Amino acid sequence: MTTSYHPAARPGAGLRSRELLQIAAVAGAALLFGVLLVLVRLQWVPLESVDRGLAAALNNAVAGHRPVVLALGFATRLGSHGVLLWLLAIASVVLLVRRRSRLVVFLVVSGIGSVILDPALKAAVGRLRPVVAHPVAIGGGDSFPSGHSLGSIIVYGALLMVFVPALPRRWRALAIAAAVVLVLAVGFTRLALGVHFLSDVLGAWALGVAWLGLTAYATELWRVEAGLRPTQPLTEGLEPEAARDLKPTRPVPHAEVMRARWAVPGGLVAWVLVFGAFCDALDGAVARARGVASDAGEVLDAAIDRWAEMAVFFGYAWYYRSIWWGFILAAGACVGAIMVSYARAKAESFGIDAAMGLMQRHERAVWLALATLGSAVWELWRPTPIGMFAFHTPVLVALGVIAVLANWTGWIRTQYTREELRKR
Repeated sequence: MTTSYHPAARPGAGLRSRELLQIAAVAGAALLFGVLLVLVRLQWVPLESVDRGLAAALNNAVAGHRPVVLALGFATRLGSHGVLLWLLAIASVVLLVRRRSRLVVFLVVSGIGSVILDPALKAAVGRLRPVVAHPVAIGGGDSFPSGHSLGSIIVYGALLMVFVPALPRRWRALAIAAAVVLVLAVGFTRLALGVHFLSDVLGAWALGVAWLGLTAYATELWRVEAGLRPTQPLTEGLEPEAARDLKPTRPVPHAEVMRARWAVPGGLVAWVLVFGAFCDALDGAVARARGVASDAGEVLDAAIDRWAEMAVFFGYAWYYRSIWWGFILAAGACVGAIMVSYARAKAESFGIDAAMGLMQRHERAVWLALATLGSAVWELWRPTPIGMFAFHTPVLVALGVIAVLANWTGWIRTQYTREELRKR
């Protein structure tokens, strides 16, 4: 039973000392970011000296050590938009399945802030990236603030505050330490790879703390308005009462389920997807080997491929038609799949090769096949009770990942084509 919380009923109602500390921390982080922003914009000589000196020293230490550069490159990807958006998509789908809408809003708003603040501030400040003697990596766009550092502190911090209630108390300090180390590591890789200055990373961390503190405090006020008590977000999580929902589902009694009810159809669908993707990958090679390949056949093959893939997404959309967000994930994945192919084809019509990005057709097929097969195995292990809707969480996660990454790929291909056309 949830105990209602009434702020006006406590003695000396008002801001508690812990709330004041939270506000002070957010204000302090915002102030630090503001100071760094002004100093960077004014090109304050002492700050520029420290930034450039550290960039040169780290570059001299890293250059010439390929294993170190490869390790740094791998670690820095943990702060990339692709990885962070993927994590947010998976977490949001899990929370939607568990009907924790307040936590979903918190994650989405926090993530959107990271996506908007980074390019907006970079465009406003217009700071050039470091120029080092021995470049080992290339960074696109402007330098201040560091997008990887900003995204990592916001996303990993938000995930920590959402899922920490599911952890035993003795593990929570370890989880906090792991998140801190991960954020610090991503920031260090940006410095060591020579793509950001120290003030870029510090400014991103300060901005991330301020934004994350603001969204967490807004979520806490939302809880209080709903009659729930305030929490300690880092140690308790934003919603301690959601601990049970955030843990893996326990198996239900065998008498209440039919294990093969959803597992067999799911396994058949996965087999069809895998076999279809395998045949699709070989049809061009077979036609060329037999000497019957032609441009007309290639056009027909491409059209049939698109119709078949859309039929798959329409099937998922129809299955999830009773839950609006599941339907939107399927529809978004379908739109993304179309945009990946369209953006590249449009670029090629201008003589531009826009092959960057993720979620090519075979990648999408693998994601859907593995997710559907995984869902079938999950139903054998954690079967859905009779009379309840089978969410097939792995499929929802795959649809969410495809929707985000495919539309992102369509967007960057479109932008790349526009930039190349402007150069002509």
